[in-house]
Amino acid sequence: MNVRLNKVLVLILVLALMSTTVYGIPNKSNGIGRENAPGQVKKGDFNDTEGFWAERYIERMAKKDVIKGVGNGAFMPGNTAKEIETIIMLLRLIDSGFDEVEDFGNNSELPEDYKGKKPEGWMVPYIEKGYDEGLITEKDFDPNFPTKRSKAAVYFVRAAAILGENPDLIDEAEKEDNTKMILPYNDFNSIPEEHIGYVYVADALGLIEGYPNGTFQGNKAINRAELAAMMARLDGDYENDYSYSLEGKIEKIDLDGDTDQITLKVKGNEPTFELSTEVSVYIDDAKATLDDLAVNMIVTVEIYNNQIIEISFRSDGQVDNEKYEGEITSLLSPFDEITIKEDGDYFTFNVTSETTIEVKPNVLGNELIEEFVGLNAKIEADNTTATSIWIELNKVEGILIGINTSGEAIVSVDVQLDESPTDTFEFYEDFEICIDEVEGDLTDEYLGHIVEMKLLGNKDIVTLCVVTEVNTEDLDTLIVEANDLDVSNYTTDTVVDFEAALTSAEAIQLDDYPTQDQVNTAYNNLKDAMDSFIATVTDLIVTDTAIVTDLDSETNEVKVAPGTTVGALITALDSEFDAELKVLSTSGGDSLTDDVVVAEYMVLEVTAKGDIVVEYSIIVEE
Repeated sequence: MNVRLNKVLVLILVLALMSTTVYGIPNKSNGIGRENAPGQVKKGDFNDTEGFWAERYIERMAKKDVIKGVGNGAFMPGNTAKEIETIIMLLRLIDSGFDEVEDFGNNSELPEDYKGKKPEGWMVPYIEKGYDEGLITEKDFDPNFPTKRSKAAVYFVRAAAILGENPDLIDEAEKEDNTKMILPYNDFNSIPEEHIGYVYVADALGLIEGYPNGTFQGNKAINRAELAAMMARLDGDYENDYSYSLEGKIEKIDLDGDTDQITLKVKGNEPTFELSTEVSVYIDDAKATLDDLAVNMIVTVEIYNNQIIEISFRSDGQVDNEKYEGEITSLLSPFDEITIKEDGDYFTFNVTSETTIEVKPNVLGNELIEEFVGLNAKIEADNTTATSIWIELNKVEGILIGINTSGEAIVSVDVQLDESPTDTFEFYEDFEICIDEVEGDLTDEYLGHIVEMKLLGNKDIVTLCVVTEVNTEDLDTLIVEANDLDVSNYTTDTVVDFEAALTSAEAIQLDDYPTQDQVNTAYNNLKDAMDSFIATVTDLIVTDTAIVTDLDSETNEVKVAPGTTVGALITALDSEFDAELKVLSTSGGDSLTDDVVVAEYMVLEVTAKGDIVVEYSIIVEE
């Protein structure tokens, strides 16, 4: 894998965790995604999935109300998944139960700019929601087209970005130079160029993988079983209050009461969970029964709506280790004990010579130091003894504003974070500097560029990396918008300020080597100038033709329905130049209240921001 891919992988690994779920295509007979015969089979108890390689994933997702069959108790796991099926499954993951509400599909319409294949009526609300959520962005969407593997990667990365509220995933997948990326598949050249970045991100997130022969087969249609497996992977990454997994030791099994229950020991607590009547049990990946479970087994359970729907046990994984993650609150010399705070609870662990310690980045070595207090740590423990500790330094990104030295040594830097005032960060005694991930020297030529820092605490720099690549996308878009404006609609003073800001922005756009600070400043100045425009026109727009039946901006006349009040008239009109509207008793007279019924001797006064005033005559229809 090349250096660029390593960079992407590092970015991906620090992205927020995610989760997902699976669904099948709704039955066309009713158009709302429910089975032909509700109650015909238990959730996930399909008549054509037993023994199928993806049976477990299909069952789990069905029990989480994600997958639905195709009728008559069938799931048809080997059938090709159409694009509409993929979209429906992901939408149910993004917004659980959205298509189960009584009024689902009422008044649904395709987007105005939809240029795709004509869908069947029942598909329309799903397509509409797909566009609304940002899951579908293509205007030529074809609901009945088979979902190719590379296109599935596109949809799943978009879903991950939505679920994790992490648009960086999309940005990474759509980088312009992704077409030059070399993926670790024998046939990566056959993947459509526009999908390459998405395939890489989906692979890095563990959502999709290649075949044992080293190929990806991006143009191969994905089937419903593969789709279910991908959904289960996504579901495992994104958890919420009603759908999540736990690992713990079985303390008690109660199958004799009104409801079956299991008590687990999880991080010192012993919660009891009700078992779903449809609970599945797996031992070493083979189907089993509740009678095969025993006290002291270490199991993983899937929980949905406060019930356990799946229990799994592996005989080769009986290590009494539990996982913890939280802020380090105490770490004192000789560093044989560490305390972290997780979800409000404090956990203290012994640290021995057998404990594996890993610190990222590895500039400081893999040893504990007092300065780690306040950082996040992941710990695996056997009872109260830590078997492994993983520590990640704080990450901060900003614009490099100043470099401070003492003699010839760099001691600190001034960095602007977001739009906050400049902060000063000091270098720790052991630190590294890199330029675009290659070790280098920090000089004034990098002022104005983005720097990514890893910190001990909030101020001590362990690593500082300059990013010389500049993002001009927002500035480019704003310049296009600015050049499309009709400046004759605004006052001279505001146009002069705007044109000066536009000229400066275009100069930065043409610069071969601008800094990010220069780009950001040009964008902000141009945006401020556009926001500060003062209009010189008073043209109006009718928003309610039942109230305002006619409007003539050349003769300055407005015709209204009989009985129209002042408030209704003003509400039925709008101005794209933010003009102020009043109804006066007569020309130059007093302003009238909203409840007054308008009459023909009254006038509508329109005042633009530049204090340009125009009066419209009011005509009341007979």
